[in-house]
Formats: sequence, C-alpha cells, structure tokens
Amino acid sequence: MSIGKVILLILGVLGIFVGFSLLMSGGTLIWFDRTTKDSEGYYTTNTIELERDSYALVSQPAEITVSGALIEEWSHLATFRVEGVSNNGSKGIFIGIAREEDARQYLDGIRHDEIVDFEIDSAEVDYVRIPGYQKPPPPTAQTFWVETANGSGSQDLCWKLESGSFVL
Repeated sequence: MSIGKVILLILGVLGIFVGFSLLMSGGTLIWFDRTTKDSEGYYTTNTIELERDSYALVSQPAEITVSGALIEEWSHLATFRVEGVSNNGSKGIFIGIAREEDARQYLDGIRHDEIVDFEIDSAEVDYVRIPGYQKPPPPTAQTFWVETANGSGSQDLCWKLESGSFVL
C-alpha cells in the first residue's frame, strides 16, 4: 500500500469519526429541543411545588451579564418565564423580579424564606428562614419591581434578561 493510500485511509477514518460526532451532537440537540420546549416555545423544567408560611419566598441573587456586541444583539431572544398558582383559591399570588438591593431593603425585618438549593430532577428544595416581625407593605404598591405578575389563578411572569443582580 502506498503512502498516498494510507493518508487517504486515515483522512477517511477521521472524516467518519467527525461526521459521526456531528450526527450524535445534532441528534442530542434535536432530542433536547423536542422534549423540553412547551407549546409556546419556552424551554421548561419539571414543575416544582413551593409552599411556605412566611410573607415571601425569594431566590438567591442571580448575577446576569448581558455584554458584548453579539450577546446584546441577540439578548431580546432570551426571556425568563415563571408560572405560579396560589394553593389557596381565595388568595391571589404575586410574582416579582427586583434588583437584589431593592428586594433586600423591602424584605428587611420581614419574615421570609430564601431558596438556597434546588434539584430540578427530584424537585427537592432547600430553604433558609429569615426571621422578622414586621408585616410588609403590599408588593403591588411598590415601584422598584423590574417585572411583576399578580392576581388569582395561574400567573405568568415573562422577563427579557438584562444585566444586574436580581432576585425572584
């Protein structure tokens, strides 16, 4: 076998490996797209039920950075969505996103729970109780919220990502 044929054989085998890798990667992306996208085009996770007896339930701060020409150009495609339902039909539900500092000031002295860890696959959620004795003013009367959804029944909050430190 000549050196030319050996080189062609090696290139052919490498081409097969690259092609197979691309095929598997594409198949995985198609599977992910088909199994995690809802009817409205959002990528979703399993439903996680959250129930606490405090005035508020908040997430840990999320530091979001939207920078660079390419990222800023495409940032309008990234929307964060949360759906909530009150477990008490006679009470409404409030869902809000706020800058971390604004939320901390609002919750200062108010008993609330903070989600410190959760597993999407098992729906396990770990909380930390933040003690307090004051009753908070109605969240709907506050002007610092970046985005809100409130009322009775199912509520959807949709928010286009922006840079900063935010809590839900």
